[in-house]
Amino acid sequence: MDMKGSLFLAIIFFSIPAYCESFFKWFDEKSVFEKKFVHHEKTRPSTFISLNLLESSTPSLNYYSYQLIKNNMPVDLALVPLIESANNPVAESPKHALGLWQFMPNTAKEFGLITKDKKDFRKNVIHSTDVALDYFKYLYNELGDWNLVLVAYNWGIGSVKNKLKHNLIIDGNIDFNKIPRETRNYLVNFYQLKMLINLNSSSSPLSKYPLGHYFKRQPMSEWLQTYKNANSDKTINTKVLERINGFNPFQNNHYDYVLMPTNLFQDFFSIKDSGRRYNAKKKKSCVYLTKYKDSFQSIAFKYKMTVDHLKDLNASIFELRPNLKIRVCN
Repeated sequence: MDMKGSLFLAIIFFSIPAYCESFFKWFDEKSVFEKKFVHHEKTRPSTFISLNLLESSTPSLNYYSYQLIKNNMPVDLALVPLIESANNPVAESPKHALGLWQFMPNTAKEFGLITKDKKDFRKNVIHSTDVALDYFKYLYNELGDWNLVLVAYNWGIGSVKNKLKHNLIIDGNIDFNKIPRETRNYLVNFYQLKMLINLNSSSSPLSKYPLGHYFKRQPMSEWLQTYKNANSDKTINTKVLERINGFNPFQNNHYDYVLMPTNLFQDFFSIKDSGRRYNAKKKKSCVYLTKYKDSFQSIAFKYKMTVDHLKDLNASIFELRPNLKIRVCN
């Protein structure tokens, strides 16, 4: 590996359990959530709930999950940023909630995300995630139930405590009629995402993502020095760094840490992508649709193989014609 490649050394803070064939199976292995609703009306999940959202958010989900496991918390809570902000670290609501975890200003001030000198860290992925975990711990210590933690995260702990005095819980279940529609939708979206993972963790497309670190958390000063010594790696699009961190580390290098994509990230996602989400790399197609005047020689030359190899892959085809599907790799 050359100096440029050294920017993406794989992180080794954790050993990887051998029994997890794919990252998403972690949500089955380590889930503590059970659906506990009564009077459940037919609330439909939001339209943003999809396999595409899960797949494109894999690197971030992986990062949140490791932080949760390190703090002995349920890995399912990694889904909250998908529901809150569609995993967008700079998302802002009309009510001025901001960041991945959509902290309101008052809560952000209480937990140190907005400092006394008015510095706002809600867009910072590392800082906001650390504070979100502290906030989850606080809610669980107050309420003692993870479903109620989700309700309180959306509705407010004061509202939950008030309704607990008026039979919010019936036989261990949450009475849906006693929480706002927005909070009902919130819970439905959470369990819809869990269901999608449970149904697809062992099948395409989720099964291809292994358990491992897609980001490396690095001291800012160390990263800047490494980047300088390596004369920079221009294959990294600044938009990708912003998407990972919630800020441009070249313009905002006063933070303590920065997240960088690892080799594992590069195996599955494009670091040149400038879009809002990471684009999963497309697999090379092994099928070619023939065109007019194609020949075995021209196709073999196009795919850098011998004519004999191409013919072996298509033993049943003796003559080419337009719109014929032939194999061009093993």
